[in-house]
Amino acid sequence: NIKDVMPADKYAFWYEGKPWVGEPDRGIKEGDLRDGGSLETRAANVAYWHQWPDEYDYLMQKWDEFLSA
Repeated sequence: NIKDVMPADKYAFWYEGKPWVGEPDRGIKEGDLRDGGSLETRAANVAYWHQWPDEYDYLMQKWDEFLSA
């Protein structure tokens, strides 16, 4: 488990969305927050849908023509 091997303050920043504590590192300064918040919050914002375009058959026909040219 990463929490067992990572310093608590770094884990809090990268995974829990807490403010950065300590010396600046890679452009991150004391008090900065991770964009998007905690891992849980960021993961909750991931969306996926499976949708075929209305013109799918036409697109496939034209793609096949392109590949055959």
